[in-house]
Amino acid sequence: MEPSLTKPGFKNTFLYAGSLLLERVSYYGVRAILILYMIDVLIIERPAAFDIYAWLTAILFFTRVVGGVLGDLVVGNKWAILLGGAVQAIGCFALCIPSSVTLYVGAGLIVLGSGLHQPNAMAQYGKTLLWNRKYLDAGFTGIYTAINIVVSIGVIVIVYLGDLNYVYGFAVAGIVMLLSAGLAFLATGVEVPNGSFASKSLSKRLLLVFLGVIFVCMFWAIYDFASPGMYSIG
Repeated sequence: MEPSLTKPGFKNTFLYAGSLLLERVSYYGVRAILILYMIDVLIIERPAAFDIYAWLTAILFFTRVVGGVLGDLVVGNKWAILLGGAVQAIGCFALCIPSSVTLYVGAGLIVLGSGLHQPNAMAQYGKTLLWNRKYLDAGFTGIYTAINIVVSIGVIVIVYLGDLNYVYGFAVAGIVMLLSAGLAFLATGVEVPNGSFASKSLSKRLLLVFLGVIFVCMFWAIYDFASPGMYSIG
């Protein structure tokens, strides 16, 4: 018989879900104003700005694989979340300084930080629901629904602030990431029930990771690489 989902389990679920939601708000908020920032402030030609944006968003899907492997097999999910949140926040704050150098440094740190944070926050959120698996599907349905709602509101706020001054938008995104890391810090460690992914042999886990790279990351990398085309319509 599976253990019941206890009160601490609910606490961890909400903390990791909140951390994941805030990270998505920060990431998509920065994405929403990044191209306009490059064109309006850094005076980068539109084709070059599109190329930079496309490469950064495409590379992100590979950093998520690396971040997930590091979190699962090396440093632990929670430490990966905290490190990723700090790195992503620094990247957002770096973009507040308008220069081509801080553009690449800041965007690179955001990609690295999100690659560490997002997959490990999702993993920890899922682990809090493994104790009572009848809630597992409902839990992920709920978190994705919440992401669509909360991120939409958060991105609108960041875009509005970025329209006033890009520094405001990037600074708020950085503060949101610090709050995201803070929620993860408050959560306790999560044990995984027997028979879960963690109980599989290392070779089987590596095989699953490899298949994830092939069938998931390649698809979304190509999708995001092509997405800047929406800006050139009309």
